[in-house]
Amino acid sequence: MRSIDLHWLSKRDKWLILPELRIEHAGDVHRNYCYYYPPGVWTMPSGLEFDTQNGLIFINADYPAKIESTMAHEWRHHYQHHSGMKSIHTYNPELLDWSYENYKDSAKKYFSMLHERDALLFQCKMVEDEGYSTVLDMVLN
Repeated sequence: MRSIDLHWLSKRDKWLILPELRIEHAGDVHRNYCYYYPPGVWTMPSGLEFDTQNGLIFINADYPAKIESTMAHEWRHHYQHHSGMKSIHTYNPELLDWSYENYKDSAKKYFSMLHERDALLFQCKMVEDEGYSTVLDMVLN
């Protein structure tokens, strides 16, 4: 078992209710990470159900190199939700074409949404991840 470095969790965020955090081997699932906010129940790929009363961050453990940066991104969505930032989905990520040929266009559309751009900026600021820094450069240019 490896530990996760959460040094970026600043003192200013300590007021937040802690969300449920589930890191689970999920294979090739539709979503490899996500933040679910209250109210509701979410069913994990394993079939376990979790109450999302305090929010729920799900990360697929089959992509271990991205756990810290993904945690920062999804934590930011938790912060946004409890700070009153509205999540306005102008693009459905499942409907975007994430193939190699169309990745840049899809990433620009997806991260043009204010809450996603904010989470990406936070993620890149808090956790060193060359892959997402490349995405940030691509989205901003």
